Amino acid sequence: WKQVQRHLQLRIEAQGKYLQAVLEQAQETLGKQNLGPANLEDAKIKISELVSQVSTECFSNAITDVKGSSSVHRLEPRQIQFVESSTNSYLSVAEGFIKEQRLQH
Repeated sequence: WKQVQRHLQLRIEAQGKYLQAVLEQAQETLGKQNLGPANLEDAKIKISELVSQVSTECFSNAITDVKGSSSVHRLEPRQIQFVESSTNSYLSVAEGFIKEQRLQH
């Protein structure tokens, strides 16, 4: 049980660091573009909302789901896949946001 929990924790932390890097890249890209103050503020709000969404939905739900499981056998396939697929979908959203911002400006 502890090994599975540790594996999930390390995976979540690694994906969180990756997401943070993606979001920092988005902020850097936005900073280099010639946006008016209103557009820049709107973009920053969208990035903040994305960070909040990832934090609350993906990681919190994954941790709660893992802690709520009483069996390693039930945990391994279903919940590890949940953590990976949820996090990957949020990372895709973040990367899509960056691409969209680059194309618009």
